[in-house]
Amino acid sequence: MVRFTGLFIFFCLIQAVAAQPVHQRLIAQHSLDHGDSTTEMAITQTNGRFLPGQGYQTHQISSQMFIALTRNLPPQGTFAIDVLNFDPANQNTSEKQPLVSLLSQPHGTKDIFYGDGSWAQIRTGQVYTSGVPGEAGFKIDIGACGLDSREDVRLLENATWNPEQRHEFKMVWTTGKIYFILDGAVLMQAPFVGQIEPFRYFYIGRTNQGPNYGSQPGLIYSNLRLYEAGEPLQDTLPPILLSAHPINASLLHVEFNEPIDEGIAVQTARYVIAPDLDVYSAQVQPGGREVQLQTAEHKDGQTYRLTVTGIADCAEPANLLEMALMNYVYRFSGVQDVLPPHCLVDSLDIGDPCYSDRPYLLTHLPDSLRGRIWVVTANDDKLIAAEEFITFTVLRRSRITVAYDLQITPLPAWLQNWRQTGAIIRTEDSDFVCYQKTFDAGRVSLGGNSGGNSSSMYLILVELLDDSVIDTRPPDPPVGLRVEVLP
Repeated sequence: MVRFTGLFIFFCLIQAVAAQPVHQRLIAQHSLDHGDSTTEMAITQTNGRFLPGQGYQTHQISSQMFIALTRNLPPQGTFAIDVLNFDPANQNTSEKQPLVSLLSQPHGTKDIFYGDGSWAQIRTGQVYTSGVPGEAGFKIDIGACGLDSREDVRLLENATWNPEQRHEFKMVWTTGKIYFILDGAVLMQAPFVGQIEPFRYFYIGRTNQGPNYGSQPGLIYSNLRLYEAGEPLQDTLPPILLSAHPINASLLHVEFNEPIDEGIAVQTARYVIAPDLDVYSAQVQPGGREVQLQTAEHKDGQTYRLTVTGIADCAEPANLLEMALMNYVYRFSGVQDVLPPHCLVDSLDIGDPCYSDRPYLLTHLPDSLRGRIWVVTANDDKLIAAEEFITFTVLRRSRITVAYDLQITPLPAWLQNWRQTGAIIRTEDSDFVCYQKTFDAGRVSLGGNSGGNSSSMYLILVELLDDSVIDTRPPDPPVGLRVEVLP
């Protein structure tokens, strides 16, 4: 939960006297958990990562997503996006960190100020705080037509944040005003008069305004929506299959462009995967647009084709998608089902950020540990002392390396029977000594870090040792079963 004081009381008064317009006609949307372009927008990204089923993560300062719409946005509209793992007080690494930028020009530089350009930018940074440790907020920078129209305001600089809470950020604009809305509360309204160049381009994370405009590392963006004025249009189009992405060897994430009929979508006969991959179950996810398919085990490096038939949307009357095809490739990672969910599976090397919530880079990695699978932890978890904290499944017999902060003594009880290897990993924040233990294929459980405020969270590396893969598929239904009713 976000704790607001001072400024928030003032902006609640703004909300009470000046309710923003409500735009309900959806004109475009994207889940942001993949980079596939749509008929409404083209997406490119650098130095971030797509998390299937979660969204797009700006996991380092240089992360940037650029979205170009195929047409201009109208003079009245709404931009909405969900943000998870938001904790600016602990993630601020530079003075100015753009979160979302709406622009009328594609270059993303300060040249937009000099002419008829229009922009609206939400940003955090080291200068937008109260000065009290743990408190930080925003700056909103907007302009309808060049530098003379520029307005900016600082918001919630004395707020604290829970990174587990999902937030909704909205920018709503009309021909006279623009509004910034956080989780349904109007925090800012400002004049927005004389827009000549309409919005058409978005940056998520870093812009091209200069070296001090990097991303806030760790954020996960999802569920981008664009609306225009007017009532929702009568839906006469069938749903569109947007993507198919493997989450692990036996779980496929499928996304449509709109909510679909759950009663139909859970029927496994609607999904055929070639070559020869059985679908055991289908589960519609919250929001109604995404389905997770439990399948037989995919093969590493294999290209598959998903065929979807007979999926209906939720319109009245319903629109039917008769057939859609989607190709995808499965890459075996060997590690899945990681908890807590803010820990991520990735491959890292020197120069990469080593935490999911901090920009600290790896500066030294022994050759013997290169090429390993990483379970990327969050540095905010360094104080946790539980006997069981991080869990994940390894699909093969594996050698696990835990790199533990040299500053912390003694070792936690769960780590004391691990073998110290003598290898050292270094980051921009700390030095770590490596401990190893071998696990059979199955569930791995690690305890808490048991550190202090000046310490760092441990790092996890996984080495797969053999080719015996555990069976993660459910049993086949029985065949040849005969039921007799006895008198």
